[in-house]
Amino acid sequence: IVCTGAGRYEFTRDPRPNKAWIASIISNGVEIIGAGRDETTFAMLGGIVERRDWRLLDVGGAGSRVADIHFDGSDRCADWIEGDPLCTGDQTHLVQVNGPASDTILENLRVTLPPLAYGSSGGDCLRLIGRFDAWVENTIIRHVIGDDCDRSFIGLQRAVDGLLIEHVESVIVGDQAFDMEPTGETSFAGLPIVSNVVVRDSVFRRGPDAQGPWVSGINGGGTSVVENLRIENTILEDGGIFLSDVRGVTLTGLHVRNRATRPEPTVLAQKRVERLLFVDTVLERTVGSATGKVLRIQEHSDAAPTDVAIIGGAVVQGTSDTPISTIGLAGLTLLGTEVRYAGAGEAAVFGVVSSGSATAPAGIVTLVDVLLRGPLTGAVKMAGVSVGPPVLVRVTAE
Repeated sequence: IVCTGAGRYEFTRDPRPNKAWIASIISNGVEIIGAGRDETTFAMLGGIVERRDWRLLDVGGAGSRVADIHFDGSDRCADWIEGDPLCTGDQTHLVQVNGPASDTILENLRVTLPPLAYGSSGGDCLRLIGRFDAWVENTIIRHVIGDDCDRSFIGLQRAVDGLLIEHVESVIVGDQAFDMEPTGETSFAGLPIVSNVVVRDSVFRRGPDAQGPWVSGINGGGTSVVENLRIENTILEDGGIFLSDVRGVTLTGLHVRNRATRPEPTVLAQKRVERLLFVDTVLERTVGSATGKVLRIQEHSDAAPTDVAIIGGAVVQGTSDTPISTIGLAGLTLLGTEVRYAGAGEAAVFGVVSSGSATAPAGIVTLVDVLLRGPLTGAVKMAGVSVGPPVLVRVTAE
Protein backbone atom coordinates (compact mmCIF):
# COMPACT_ATOMS: atom_id res chain seq x y z
CA ILE A 1 0.00 0.00 0.00
CA VAL A 2 1.41 3.36 -1.06
CA CYS A 3 -0.11 6.40 0.65
CA THR A 4 0.64 9.89 -0.60
CA GLY A 5 -0.15 13.04 1.33
CA ALA A 6 -1.82 16.17 0.10
CA GLY A 7 0.06 18.17 -2.54
CA ARG A 8 1.10 18.15 -6.18
CA TYR A 9 3.37 15.37 -7.48
CA GLU A 10 4.89 15.95 -10.91
CA PHE A 11 5.80 13.10 -13.26
CA THR A 12 7.77 13.21 -16.50
CA ARG A 13 8.30 10.53 -19.10
CA ASP A 14 11.36 8.88 -20.63
CA PRO A 15 12.35 11.10 -23.58
CA ARG A 16 14.18 8.37 -25.55
CA PRO A 17 12.64 8.09 -29.04
CA ASN A 18 13.15 4.29 -29.17
CA LYS A 19 10.58 3.74 -26.43
CA ALA A 20 7.34 2.60 -28.08
CA TRP A 21 5.36 3.64 -25.02
CA ILE A 22 6.04 4.74 -21.50
CA ALA A 23 4.08 4.93 -18.28
CA SER A 24 5.27 7.33 -15.61
CA ILE A 25 4.05 4.92 -12.89
CA ILE A 26 3.55 1.16 -13.19
CA SER A 27 1.58 -0.58 -10.46
CA ASN A 28 0.93 -4.32 -10.24
CA GLY A 29 -1.12 -5.57 -7.33
CA VAL A 30 -0.53 -2.37 -5.34
CA GLU A 31 -2.86 0.11 -3.65
CA ILE A 32 -2.07 3.77 -4.36
CA ILE A 33 -4.09 6.07 -2.12
CA GLY A 34 -4.00 9.88 -1.95
CA ALA A 35 -5.37 12.28 0.60
CA GLY A 36 -8.44 13.07 -1.53
CA ARG A 37 -9.20 13.84 -5.16
CA ASP A 38 -9.19 17.56 -4.33
CA GLU A 39 -6.10 17.30 -2.13
CA THR A 40 -3.58 15.08 -3.98
CA THR A 41 -2.64 15.73 -7.63
CA PHE A 42 -0.51 13.56 -9.90
CA ALA A 43 0.49 15.85 -12.79
CA MET A 44 2.04 15.01 -16.17
CA LEU A 45 4.97 17.16 -17.26
CA GLY A 46 7.72 16.87 -19.81
CA GLY A 47 6.44 16.38 -23.32
CA ILE A 48 5.99 13.60 -25.86
CA VAL A 49 8.42 12.08 -28.34
CA GLU A 50 7.51 11.27 -31.93
CA ARG A 51 3.95 10.15 -31.27
CA ARG A 52 4.86 7.72 -28.52
CA ASP A 53 2.12 6.65 -26.14
CA TRP A 54 2.43 8.24 -22.72
CA ARG A 55 0.37 7.21 -19.75
CA LEU A 56 0.51 8.62 -16.28
CA LEU A 57 -0.36 5.34 -14.53
CA ASP A 58 -0.47 1.73 -15.73
CA VAL A 59 -2.30 -0.72 -13.47
CA GLY A 60 -2.10 -4.51 -13.69
CA GLY A 61 -1.82 -7.66 -11.63
CA ALA A 62 -4.31 -8.81 -9.02
CA GLY A 63 -6.00 -6.66 -6.42
CA SER A 64 -4.79 -3.21 -7.44
CA ARG A 65 -6.62 -0.18 -6.06
CA VAL A 66 -6.23 3.50 -6.93
CA ALA A 67 -8.16 6.02 -4.84
CA ASP A 68 -8.43 9.65 -3.70
CA ILE A 69 -6.20 11.24 -6.38
CA HIS A 70 -6.55 13.88 -9.09
CA PHE A 71 -4.79 12.74 -12.28
CA ASP A 72 -4.04 15.89 -14.28
CA GLY A 73 -2.62 16.16 -17.79
CA SER A 74 -3.32 19.88 -18.21
CA ASP A 75 0.36 20.90 -18.12
CA ARG A 76 1.90 17.98 -19.99
CA CYS A 77 3.44 20.40 -22.48
CA ALA A 78 3.20 23.70 -20.64
CA ASP A 79 6.34 25.24 -22.19
CA TRP A 80 5.59 24.22 -25.77
CA ILE A 81 6.89 26.44 -28.56
CA GLU A 82 6.09 26.01 -32.24
CA GLY A 83 8.17 23.26 -33.82
CA ASP A 84 9.10 21.61 -30.53
CA PRO A 85 9.19 17.83 -31.31
CA LEU A 86 8.56 16.92 -27.68
CA CYS A 87 4.99 18.21 -27.74
CA THR A 88 3.44 17.12 -31.02
CA GLY A 89 1.63 14.03 -32.28
CA ASP A 90 1.08 12.59 -28.83
CA GLN A 91 -1.18 9.74 -27.75
CA THR A 92 -1.85 10.36 -24.07
CA HIS A 93 -3.89 8.50 -21.49
CA LEU A 94 -4.15 9.18 -17.78
CA VAL A 95 -4.89 5.79 -16.18
CA GLN A 96 -4.74 2.51 -18.10
CA VAL A 97 -5.61 -0.94 -16.77
CA ASN A 98 -3.57 -3.55 -18.67
CA GLY A 99 -4.25 -7.25 -18.85
CA PRO A 100 -3.60 -9.51 -17.15
CA ALA A 101 -5.43 -7.63 -14.40
CA SER A 102 -8.07 -8.80 -11.96
CA ASP A 103 -10.08 -7.30 -9.11
CA THR A 104 -8.95 -3.74 -9.85
CA ILE A 105 -10.69 -0.82 -8.13
CA LEU A 106 -10.51 2.80 -9.35
CA GLU A 107 -12.49 5.05 -7.00
CA ASN A 108 -12.83 8.59 -5.70
CA LEU A 109 -10.77 10.02 -8.54
CA ARG A 110 -10.74 13.22 -10.60
CA VAL A 111 -9.31 13.04 -14.12
CA THR A 112 -8.36 16.00 -16.33
CA LEU A 113 -6.85 15.61 -19.80
CA PRO A 114 -7.77 18.61 -21.97
CA PRO A 115 -6.78 18.50 -25.65
CA LEU A 116 -3.56 20.14 -26.76
CA ALA A 117 -3.92 22.96 -29.26
CA TYR A 118 -1.12 21.59 -31.44
CA GLY A 119 -0.83 18.19 -33.05
CA SER A 120 -2.67 16.22 -30.38
CA SER A 121 -4.00 12.86 -31.55
CA GLY A 122 -6.27 12.41 -28.58
CA GLY A 123 -6.37 10.29 -25.49
CA ASP A 124 -8.59 8.70 -22.86
CA CYS A 125 -8.89 9.64 -19.22
CA LEU A 126 -9.50 6.02 -18.16
CA ARG A 127 -8.71 3.11 -20.48
CA LEU A 128 -9.02 -0.67 -20.16
CA ILE A 129 -7.10 -2.92 -22.54
CA GLY A 130 -6.14 -6.57 -22.46
CA ARG A 131 -5.08 -9.24 -24.91
CA PHE A 132 -6.60 -12.49 -26.07
CA ASP A 133 -4.38 -14.31 -23.54
CA ALA A 134 -4.34 -11.56 -20.88
CA TRP A 135 -7.76 -10.24 -19.86
CA VAL A 136 -8.86 -7.34 -17.70
CA GLU A 137 -11.28 -9.03 -15.30
CA ASN A 138 -13.59 -7.92 -12.49
CA THR A 139 -12.91 -4.18 -12.49
CA ILE A 140 -14.80 -1.54 -10.49
CA ILE A 141 -14.83 2.15 -11.46
CA ARG A 142 -16.84 4.36 -9.10
CA HIS A 143 -17.08 7.92 -7.83
CA VAL A 144 -14.93 9.38 -10.63
CA ILE A 145 -15.30 12.87 -12.13
CA GLY A 146 -13.99 13.59 -15.63
CA ASP A 147 -13.44 17.34 -15.83
CA ASP A 148 -12.13 17.42 -19.40
CA CYS A 149 -11.15 14.35 -21.43
CA ASP A 150 -9.44 14.77 -24.78
CA ARG A 151 -11.08 11.81 -26.55
CA SER A 152 -13.10 9.68 -24.14
CA PHE A 153 -13.86 9.61 -20.44
CA ILE A 154 -13.91 5.79 -20.12
CA GLY A 155 -12.64 3.71 -23.02
CA LEU A 156 -12.75 -0.09 -23.37
CA GLN A 157 -10.51 -1.46 -26.09
CA ARG A 158 -10.41 -5.25 -25.88
CA ALA A 159 -10.34 -8.32 -23.61
CA VAL A 160 -12.49 -6.83 -20.83
CA ASP A 161 -14.73 -9.19 -18.84
CA GLY A 162 -16.60 -8.14 -15.73
CA LEU A 163 -16.83 -4.38 -15.20
CA LEU A 164 -18.97 -2.27 -12.88
CA ILE A 165 -19.17 1.49 -13.47
CA GLU A 166 -21.23 3.48 -10.98
CA HIS A 167 -21.58 7.05 -9.75
CA VAL A 168 -19.24 8.53 -12.37
CA GLU A 169 -19.67 11.82 -14.20
CA SER A 170 -18.01 13.40 -17.22
CA VAL A 171 -18.24 17.14 -17.85
CA ILE A 172 -16.39 17.84 -21.12
CA VAL A 173 -15.35 15.13 -23.61
CA GLY A 174 -13.89 15.55 -27.09
CA ASP A 175 -15.58 12.54 -28.65
CA GLN A 176 -17.47 9.71 -26.91
CA ALA A 177 -17.84 9.74 -23.13
CA PHE A 178 -18.29 5.96 -22.78
CA ASP A 179 -16.50 4.34 -25.69
CA MET A 180 -15.69 0.86 -26.95
CA GLU A 181 -12.96 0.94 -29.56
CA PRO A 182 -12.07 -2.69 -30.40
CA THR A 183 -8.86 -2.13 -32.35
CA GLY A 184 -6.39 -4.97 -32.73
CA GLU A 185 -9.13 -7.57 -32.22
CA THR A 186 -8.47 -10.17 -34.92
CA SER A 187 -7.89 -12.98 -32.38
CA PHE A 188 -11.46 -12.61 -31.11
CA ALA A 189 -13.22 -13.67 -34.31
CA GLY A 190 -16.75 -14.72 -33.41
CA LEU A 191 -16.08 -14.30 -29.67
CA PRO A 192 -16.89 -11.58 -27.13
CA ILE A 193 -14.24 -8.88 -26.98
CA VAL A 194 -16.02 -7.07 -24.11
CA SER A 195 -18.50 -8.86 -21.85
CA ASN A 196 -20.45 -8.60 -18.60
CA VAL A 197 -20.49 -4.81 -18.13
CA VAL A 198 -22.88 -2.88 -15.87
CA VAL A 199 -23.12 0.93 -15.91
CA ARG A 200 -25.49 2.55 -13.43
CA ASP A 201 -26.38 5.77 -11.65
CA SER A 202 -23.97 7.87 -13.70
CA VAL A 203 -23.89 10.95 -15.93
CA PHE A 204 -22.11 11.03 -19.27
CA ARG A 205 -21.90 14.57 -20.67
CA ARG A 206 -19.71 15.82 -23.52
CA GLY A 207 -20.20 19.56 -23.50
CA PRO A 208 -21.05 21.84 -26.43
CA ASP A 209 -17.94 21.30 -28.55
CA ALA A 210 -17.73 17.49 -28.70
CA GLN A 211 -17.07 15.85 -32.06
CA GLY A 212 -19.47 13.44 -33.75
CA PRO A 213 -23.06 12.50 -32.94
CA TRP A 214 -22.63 9.87 -30.21
CA VAL A 215 -22.15 10.16 -26.46
CA SER A 216 -21.56 6.40 -26.30
CA GLY A 217 -20.20 3.95 -28.86
CA ILE A 218 -20.91 0.28 -28.12
CA ASN A 219 -18.98 -1.51 -30.81
CA GLY A 220 -17.93 -5.14 -30.92
CA GLY A 221 -15.63 -4.74 -33.91
CA GLY A 222 -15.45 -6.34 -37.31
CA THR A 223 -15.70 -9.98 -36.25
CA SER A 224 -16.14 -9.96 -32.44
CA VAL A 225 -19.08 -8.89 -30.26
CA VAL A 226 -19.91 -6.94 -27.12
CA GLU A 227 -21.92 -9.31 -24.94
CA ASN A 228 -24.04 -8.78 -21.82
CA LEU A 229 -23.99 -5.02 -21.33
CA ARG A 230 -26.48 -3.22 -19.10
CA ILE A 231 -26.79 0.56 -18.71
CA GLU A 232 -29.36 1.66 -16.14
CA ASN A 233 -30.56 4.87 -14.48
CA THR A 234 -27.88 6.87 -16.27
CA ILE A 235 -27.99 10.25 -17.99
CA LEU A 236 -26.53 10.42 -21.50
CA GLU A 237 -26.30 14.03 -22.68
CA ASP A 238 -24.99 15.81 -25.77
CA GLY A 239 -25.50 12.95 -28.21
CA GLY A 240 -27.04 9.56 -28.88
CA ILE A 241 -25.83 5.95 -28.89
CA PHE A 242 -24.19 3.87 -31.61
CA LEU A 243 -24.34 0.05 -31.40
CA SER A 244 -22.71 -2.48 -33.68
CA ASP A 245 -21.96 -6.20 -33.22
CA VAL A 246 -23.73 -6.54 -29.89
CA ARG A 247 -25.41 -9.46 -28.14
CA GLY A 248 -27.52 -9.03 -25.05
CA VAL A 249 -27.60 -5.25 -24.47
CA THR A 250 -30.20 -3.80 -22.08
CA LEU A 251 -30.77 -0.06 -21.66
CA THR A 252 -33.00 0.65 -18.65
CA GLY A 253 -34.39 3.89 -17.28
CA LEU A 254 -32.48 6.17 -19.66
CA HIS A 255 -33.38 9.34 -21.54
CA VAL A 256 -31.31 9.51 -24.72
CA ARG A 257 -31.37 12.62 -26.92
CA ASN A 258 -29.75 13.34 -30.25
CA ARG A 259 -27.10 15.97 -30.92
CA ALA A 260 -29.24 18.73 -32.35
CA THR A 261 -26.93 19.81 -35.17
CA ARG A 262 -26.34 16.30 -36.54
CA PRO A 263 -28.63 14.34 -38.90
CA GLU A 264 -27.69 10.89 -37.53
CA PRO A 265 -30.33 8.94 -35.59
CA THR A 266 -30.56 9.31 -31.84
CA VAL A 267 -29.81 5.57 -31.65
CA LEU A 268 -28.19 3.71 -34.55
CA ALA A 269 -27.94 -0.08 -34.26
CA GLN A 270 -26.43 -1.99 -37.14
CA LYS A 271 -24.85 -5.27 -38.22
CA ARG A 272 -25.08 -8.17 -35.78
CA VAL A 273 -27.56 -6.88 -33.21
CA GLU A 274 -29.03 -9.64 -31.04
CA ARG A 275 -31.24 -9.20 -27.99
CA LEU A 276 -31.19 -5.41 -27.84
CA LEU A 277 -33.71 -4.35 -25.20
CA PHE A 278 -34.95 -0.90 -24.19
CA VAL A 279 -36.81 -0.88 -20.85
CA ASP A 280 -38.58 2.26 -19.56
CA THR A 281 -36.27 4.33 -21.73
CA VAL A 282 -37.12 7.53 -23.62
CA LEU A 283 -35.51 7.91 -27.05
CA GLU A 284 -35.96 11.46 -28.27
CA ARG A 285 -35.17 13.59 -31.28
CA THR A 286 -35.54 17.10 -29.94
CA VAL A 287 -37.67 19.78 -31.56
CA GLY A 288 -35.63 22.08 -33.80
CA SER A 289 -32.95 19.48 -34.53
CA ALA A 290 -31.61 18.57 -37.95
CA THR A 291 -34.03 16.19 -39.66
CA GLY A 292 -33.34 12.56 -38.81
CA LYS A 293 -34.75 9.40 -37.28
CA VAL A 294 -35.02 8.57 -33.60
CA LEU A 295 -34.14 4.86 -33.86
CA ARG A 296 -32.61 3.22 -36.91
CA ILE A 297 -31.79 -0.49 -37.02
CA GLN A 298 -30.16 -1.80 -40.17
CA GLU A 299 -28.11 -4.49 -41.82
CA HIS A 300 -24.51 -3.61 -42.62
CA SER A 301 -21.53 -5.37 -44.20
CA ASP A 302 -23.63 -8.44 -45.12
CA ALA A 303 -24.72 -8.90 -41.49
CA ALA A 304 -28.32 -8.40 -40.43
CA PRO A 305 -29.77 -7.57 -36.99
CA THR A 306 -32.07 -10.14 -35.41
CA ASP A 307 -34.27 -8.94 -32.54
CA VAL A 308 -34.98 -5.64 -30.81
CA ALA A 309 -37.63 -4.94 -28.16
CA ILE A 310 -38.90 -1.72 -26.58
CA ILE A 311 -40.81 -2.20 -23.32
CA GLY A 312 -42.40 0.85 -21.74
CA GLY A 313 -40.82 4.25 -22.21
CA ALA A 314 -41.35 6.37 -25.30
CA VAL A 315 -40.04 7.19 -28.76
CA VAL A 316 -40.38 10.95 -29.31
CA GLN A 317 -39.90 12.41 -32.79
CA GLY A 318 -39.50 16.17 -32.79
CA THR A 319 -38.65 16.58 -36.49
CA SER A 320 -40.31 15.55 -39.75
CA ASP A 321 -38.93 12.06 -40.17
CA THR A 322 -39.80 8.47 -39.30
CA PRO A 323 -39.56 7.71 -35.58
CA ILE A 324 -38.40 4.10 -36.08
CA SER A 325 -36.86 2.64 -39.23
CA THR A 326 -35.58 -0.91 -39.71
CA ILE A 327 -33.87 -2.68 -42.61
CA GLY A 328 -33.44 -6.43 -42.57
CA LEU A 329 -34.42 -6.79 -38.92
CA ALA A 330 -35.85 -10.21 -38.09
CA GLY A 331 -38.14 -9.06 -35.29
CA LEU A 332 -39.20 -5.79 -33.64
CA THR A 333 -41.51 -5.66 -30.61
CA LEU A 334 -43.02 -2.62 -28.86
CA LEU A 335 -44.85 -3.34 -25.63
CA GLY A 336 -46.55 -0.63 -23.58
CA THR A 337 -44.64 2.11 -25.41
CA GLU A 338 -45.67 5.60 -26.50
CA VAL A 339 -44.65 6.77 -29.98
CA ARG A 340 -45.03 10.53 -30.17
CA TYR A 341 -44.69 12.64 -33.31
CA ALA A 342 -44.17 16.36 -32.72
CA GLY A 343 -42.90 17.31 -36.17
CA ALA A 344 -44.67 19.92 -38.27
CA GLY A 345 -46.22 19.66 -41.74
CA GLU A 346 -45.48 16.00 -42.36
CA ALA A 347 -48.64 13.94 -42.69
CA ALA A 348 -47.23 10.78 -44.28
CA VAL A 349 -45.09 9.72 -41.35
CA PHE A 350 -45.34 6.23 -39.92
CA GLY A 351 -44.58 5.04 -36.42
CA VAL A 352 -42.46 2.20 -37.79
CA VAL A 353 -41.06 1.69 -41.28
CA SER A 354 -39.71 -1.81 -41.91
CA SER A 355 -38.10 -2.92 -45.14
CA GLY A 356 -35.96 -5.81 -46.35
CA SER A 357 -34.29 -7.45 -49.30
CA ALA A 358 -34.24 -10.98 -50.68
CA THR A 359 -31.13 -11.77 -48.64
CA ALA A 360 -32.31 -10.05 -45.44
CA PRO A 361 -36.10 -9.74 -45.43
CA ALA A 362 -37.89 -7.63 -42.87
CA GLY A 363 -39.29 -9.73 -40.05
CA ILE A 364 -42.43 -9.45 -37.98
CA VAL A 365 -43.23 -6.11 -36.34
CA THR A 366 -45.39 -6.50 -33.21
CA LEU A 367 -47.06 -3.62 -31.37
CA VAL A 368 -48.90 -4.43 -28.14
CA ASP A 369 -50.53 -1.78 -25.91
CA VAL A 370 -48.89 1.01 -27.90
CA LEU A 371 -50.09 4.62 -27.82
CA LEU A 372 -49.55 6.76 -30.94
CA ARG A 373 -49.61 10.53 -30.50
CA GLY A 374 -49.40 13.14 -33.23
CA PRO A 375 -50.09 13.04 -36.99
CA LEU A 376 -48.88 9.49 -37.66
CA THR A 377 -50.89 8.22 -40.62
CA GLY A 378 -50.25 4.58 -39.82
CA ALA A 379 -48.68 2.46 -37.15
CA VAL A 380 -46.48 0.33 -39.41
CA LYS A 381 -45.39 0.54 -43.02
CA MET A 382 -43.81 -2.50 -44.65
CA ALA A 383 -41.68 -2.17 -47.76
CA GLY A 384 -39.65 -4.60 -49.81
CA VAL A 385 -39.49 -8.28 -48.86
CA SER A 386 -41.24 -9.03 -45.56
CA VAL A 387 -41.69 -12.26 -43.62
CA GLY A 388 -45.25 -11.41 -42.71
CA PRO A 389 -47.70 -8.62 -41.93
CA PRO A 390 -47.39 -6.59 -38.73
CA VAL A 391 -49.21 -7.68 -35.58
CA LEU A 392 -51.13 -4.88 -33.87
CA VAL A 393 -52.78 -5.52 -30.49
CA ARG A 394 -54.56 -2.72 -28.62
CA VAL A 395 -52.80 0.04 -30.57
CA THR A 396 -54.51 3.37 -29.93
CA ALA A 397 -54.03 6.83 -31.38
CA GLU A 398 -54.54 10.31 -29.98
